[in-house]
Formats: sequence, C-alpha cells, structure tokens
Amino acid sequence: MLKDTLHFLKEIQYNNNREWFNDNKQLYTSAKEEFDAFVEKLIPEVQQIDPSIGHVEVKDCTYRIYRDTRFSPNKTPYKTHMGAYINRRGKKSPYAGYYVHISPAEGSLWGGGLYCPDKDILRAIRWDIYDNIDEFLGLKKDMEKAGYSFSKDDMLKKNPLGFPKEWEQADLLRYKHYDMLRSIPDEVLYGNDLMSQTVKAFEGIVGLNRFFNFTIDENFSSDGTYAHSITHKP
Repeated sequence: MLKDTLHFLKEIQYNNNREWFNDNKQLYTSAKEEFDAFVEKLIPEVQQIDPSIGHVEVKDCTYRIYRDTRFSPNKTPYKTHMGAYINRRGKKSPYAGYYVHISPAEGSLWGGGLYCPDKDILRAIRWDIYDNIDEFLGLKKDMEKAGYSFSKDDMLKKNPLGFPKEWEQADLLRYKHYDMLRSIPDEVLYGNDLMSQTVKAFEGIVGLNRFFNFTIDENFSSDGTYAHSITHKP
C-alpha cells in the first residue's frame, strides 16, 4: 500500500495552499519518494508485458505536483493526485502507454492508450480502425473484458470528414482521445498487492496499445516530425 502517498494526498485535498505545503514539505517528500519507488519497480514489470517500452526512467514517467493555473478558474496550486505514464520514450512522446493515477479525492484509476493525440496521428488512427475494423473490435472486446472503457470526453457528434456517413461502426471514429480507463477498487488501493494488480490490469490493454503504436510507427518520421501528408480515400 502507498501509505505515505495516500496520507499526503488526503491532506493536500483539504489544505491546498502554499503555507500548509511549505510547513509540511516532509509529508510531500516522503510521499514522492514512496511513489517514485513504486514506479521504479513497476517499469520493469510493464516492460515484461510490453517490451516495446524500451528504456525509460522514473523521471520520464512521473509528473510535477504543481498545477498550471494560468488558464484555469481553479487557482489551487497543487494537484491532488500522483500519476505515472509508462510508454516508449517517456510521457512527452506520442506513443500509447500505461497510466496509474492515485487520488483519494478524484478516484484512483488505471489507464492507457492515447490522450490528446496529435491531429495527424488521430487521423491515421481513425483510418487504421476503419481499414482493420475486425481486428480493432476484437482488441476492444479484450479491453472491455478487462474492465476498461474508452473515455468519451469531447467526442464528436458527427463523423470526421472523409469517412462514410453510414458506416455501421462510425461511433468508433468520433473519439478525440483513445484513452482507456478503469477504476482501482479501494480494496486494491489500500491492500498489499497494488503492484501485481496493476500489472494484471495493464495486461488487458497491451493489444490496443500495440495497435495504436503500430500506426504511430508507420506515420512518424525519423527526424521526429509527423507525416503531415497522411491521406486516405475509402
């Protein structure tokens, strides 16, 4: 169990201000060290189920506690969660990966896939779904058996331009994010087998991540840019 992590996150939920944070910096330090140690052990476990991850370090996968409040009406300075996104080349790369989110306030979850993909990657993903619908439906079924569902945030109301309007699986093309989410049960979060249960949960989305990453590999240029000339006609 992430005892120090959960304790700090519960406290910051009700004391989200700089004065309290500075006076209790050791609580944060202990929580961060504990969570980082958890992620350090998790990375090789994820590499076992998905060797394409390659070499990444804890700093490549974790996030700062400080919120960017510049454009948000919520001016509280600190996040009330800790998260890690384990994927190829690290959290800033375009590749699909595996996410663990610890938050007593917001609800803890496991996740994966693609959140806010580049528009060219998103277009390519949609075409690969259209062209390989049977394969995709099978992988989606595996995901759902593992307890996941796609996030419907910002879902389009109509088909993307260029795709057949009457296609029977058109709903699958309307996602703006192809991220998969599943809640972490409290008995797991507060139990002693969070690590093994996290790895087991991630096993259910390996297939879809490979599907997405194959598309990205096909459309990612060696100089680090996307192939903006992606075109397709039905």
